Parts: sequence; C-alpha cells; structure tokens
Amino acid sequence: MRQDAVRFLAALLLGCLSTTVFAHRYDIEIDPALALLQVRLCFAGAAPASLTSGSPRAVGYISDLRIEGVHSGARAQLRRGRIQLQNIPPGACLGYRVNLDRITDNRISYRSAGSRLVDIRTWLWRPERVPARTRLSFKLPQGVKVAGPWPTVGDQKHTFWLPDTPADWSGRVVFGQLKRTAVTVGSTDLDITLMGDFDRGQIDDVRTWVGGAADNIRRVYGNFPLADAGVLVVALVNGYGYEPVPWAEVQRSGRPEAHFFINQNAPLQAFINDWTPTHEMAHMLHPSMEWRFKWVYEGLASYYQNVARARSGQLTQQQAWQKLYDGFQRGLKQARRGFGGYMEVYWRGAAAALIADVTLRQQSQNSQSLDSALQQFGQCCFTPVTTWNGFAFFERLDRLTDSTVFSDVFGRYANSDEFPDVTPVLRELGIRVDNGRVHLTADGPWVALRTDLMTRPLLLSESQ
Repeated sequence: MRQDAVRFLAALLLGCLSTTVFAHRYDIEIDPALALLQVRLCFAGAAPASLTSGSPRAVGYISDLRIEGVHSGARAQLRRGRIQLQNIPPGACLGYRVNLDRITDNRISYRSAGSRLVDIRTWLWRPERVPARTRLSFKLPQGVKVAGPWPTVGDQKHTFWLPDTPADWSGRVVFGQLKRTAVTVGSTDLDITLMGDFDRGQIDDVRTWVGGAADNIRRVYGNFPLADAGVLVVALVNGYGYEPVPWAEVQRSGRPEAHFFINQNAPLQAFINDWTPTHEMAHMLHPSMEWRFKWVYEGLASYYQNVARARSGQLTQQQAWQKLYDGFQRGLKQARRGFGGYMEVYWRGAAAALIADVTLRQQSQNSQSLDSALQQFGQCCFTPVTTWNGFAFFERLDRLTDSTVFSDVFGRYANSDEFPDVTPVLRELGIRVDNGRVHLTADGPWVALRTDLMTRPLLLSESQ
C-alpha cells in the first residue's frame, strides 16, 4: 500500500476514534477572584442551530461572544434568548465570557469563605439536546477546586461528562476552598461537598445528620432510592434566622443533589431534630414533575418527613401523627382563606398521600402501600431526564399496583380546590383528636395498619 494512502487511512481512523472520545468540548477558565468565567466550546461534527442556557436571565451576564479563528460566513449572535449559530463548520470553536459579579440573586450566585456557588444556567450555553460524551474541562487558579453534579472523566478530577438533562433544570457548580466527604447509605455512596470554613468536628457532624436523613429515606422501602446522588452543604455567612437549615432544595441538572444552606454553628442535635434534611432527601423518591403538580411532590416529601423519621425512631408514633395532624390543620386553615399559600400546597399533597397510602393498604389487605408503589416506580420507570405530568404519574402508579387508587385520590384533588378530608381515615386508624391533641386508641378497624405504617417499610418482595 502506498505510504500516502496509509497516512490517509491512519488519519481517518484517528478522526473516527476521536469522535467517540467526546462530542463537544467545553474548556472553562475562572479567574482568581472567582468573578469571571471564560468559556470555549469546540464542536465535533455538525454544530447545533442554536444554544440555550435554560434561563432567560443568562443573556444579562454574557459578553464577548465570538467564533474563534477565520471561518467565512460563520456567525454567532444572541437573539430571542438563544445563541443563534450560522455556518459553523465542524471543529470550530465558540468563545464567550460570563461576568459572575453581575448576578445579584443569592440563590443563583453566592459567595462564602473564598468560594463561589453559581447556577449552571447562568453560564453554560448548550445544545437543547446534549450529545453523548460532551466534555467539560476546568482550568483553575492554584488552590481552587471545582465541584458539580456531573460524573468525572476517569481520574481527571477537574474534567466531567455533561449529561443530557433538560436545559431548564436547575443545578449548581461551586469553586473555591471546598472540602469533600461521603457517607454510605445502603448500596449508595452519597458524595458531600462542603462550601465554607468547616473544621473536622463540623465535617463529622455533617456526615452524621446527612447520613441520618438519607437513612430515614432508606427506610421507606429498604434502599436509598437513587444509586447516584449528591449533597452540597453551604455555610451561610452571618446566618439566616435561628434554624439550623434555613433553606434547602433538590436540584436535578446532571444528577439529583440535595442542597442545604446551613447555620453551621448550630449544635448537631438541632440538625438531627430538624425535619428539613429528611424532607429534602424524600424528594429522591419521586421523579421530576411539572410545576403545577408541586403540591404532589411537596406533599409526598412532607408526608415522608414524618413517616420516615418515625420508622427510624427519631419520632414516636404519637409525635409523628401529631405533626401530620398539625400540618393538615395549617393547610386546611390556609385553604379556607383562599390564599393558596405554602402551607396549603405542602399539606394538601401530604393529606392526599395519607389517604392514598391507607386506601391502597386497605384494598390489598396491607400487601401494597405507597412505599411499594414508589419502589416499583423506581425500578421500572425512574429516569434522570424526564419531567412527568402528574396525571401520567398517577396512572403509572395505578398500573403498577393494579388499582385506581392514585388517579382516584390525587386526580380528584388535582381537579378541584378542595382540601382532602382526612377525618374518616384517622377514625378508621383509631386516631382521636381532642382540642387539637392526637390520641392513639385501640378503636377502629385498621389499628394494626396504623402501627405498620409508622414502624416498618412494606417491601415489594413481601407483596409478591
């Protein structure tokens, strides 16, 4: 074979192999002041028609948008909240800058102890659908670390694969003097990133209360619901009020992560007693759902923040039922005033969860439950890239349990402003209420079910 033909075939093979290594490549550099990101996106294969950040606010932070090199007719311009691309040849690179100091909202950009947290949607302009094996590589100042919700590329701790989660899903990346630890819950290793000035004792405390909250959720059906999840703990500067965890939420871009913003000097017992960590971990039990079904997913988490803590022994049965009842009353009070506020949203869904759980247990002679239904859903249908319509979620749970319980219960309250009446269910469980105080009695046809609900998970294997 002629030598030039050998060279051609070798180059062709190398090109084919290179496209299997990565699709598009981001090279990201942050300055020592953690104020400016320089981003370079190089396309492998055809460039997309446009890029999105997933947030309309991102257009206010970007500057110096350009196609690098000389490419006749190639253009990139911001229009209608997207970067529109024209005549971009394969292998071309797009460059831009993002000024993080322009971001004034602490929820999407927060500074603490020489570190910075920033919402991914403020700076990462990406295709609507991310090609497989798209890579993010960070160039960092000396002493600066980076953590994000993405899997690393081999042992390259500052290089990550970018998963194809929806562009508008929120997620955060942190830069700076970070500390890392982990806890094992069942078969899941939870990575924990700490942002702030944590000493060794405080890190151990974080592992204790994070691990305890995750173990509470393991008790819903015997395993932690996700094989890959993360935790971010941020020490709030000057604190926010007196609560140990004034603010927390779950982010799903990349992978699901529970983010806790804490008053780090609160004692360990305050974190253990707080319902917030278990509530946020409970969001790992359900998929992403459309915003209008917030009452469903916040209700599930509010229900299990009490049930799961009772199963672990953090609450007695009496305390758990009292907390549920008190929550229902707060939600009902707000519903009657027509506010449609925080309490109604959270506790309306929790009341529906209780009714659905008890109804399914009754119909199946306690061989099925909300626990086992969510376990089945996790095994068959949970994907990290899908946002579910609430009605489709109810119907899928119905099919998995061979019932109509979820469409009947949740569907009823999805189509009305009625607050679920839990009084008949409490009466059947032998729960009497006098002047707002819950009493657990021996009266009622389903007293044994009441005890089972608060003391042990109903595993899928038990119902098969």
